[in-house]
Amino acid sequence: MASVGSVTSLPERRRSAVPFLPRRHGGNRGVPGLVIGVGLAACALAALGWMGLGPDIDEPAAAAGRYLERIEAGDDTAAYRMVCARTHRDLTAKAFTARVVAGPRPVSHAVTGGEFLDDPGHVAGLDVRIVDRTGATRQISLTVENGEGAWKVCGETLV
Repeated sequence: MASVGSVTSLPERRRSAVPFLPRRHGGNRGVPGLVIGVGLAACALAALGWMGLGPDIDEPAAAAGRYLERIEAGDDTAAYRMVCARTHRDLTAKAFTARVVAGPRPVSHAVTGGEFLDDPGHVAGLDVRIVDRTGATRQISLTVENGEGAWKVCGETLV
């Protein structure tokens, strides 16, 4: 600072490389905050999915239950429609029915447990207890997949 007589001069002001823009009212002032908020919400939802709040095992369990109900009711054609395309290639409807008739047809069932076998939750492994007409009980595992728009039984189909 330099002093000239009895008047003191102010320091020289340096120009900034960034021009000064006056703040406008309204405009896009909240847009960056909104973008950050949406990003944080998406991250929170992804984290909740990793903590077990993702897909619900009840959906594939219900599909397996409907499949077994069809077999128990003797509606093998409807049960066959509930198996995936890969199983259709390996097992014809006639062969499916022959296996059901040859084996002890279940009269009741209970899904006793299950878990998703892949991260997106498209394949589930289910533990099922079935009872046949003689009262014999056996534990089986069913694989249910949701790759064709609906949950379908794949692989070992009980029969």
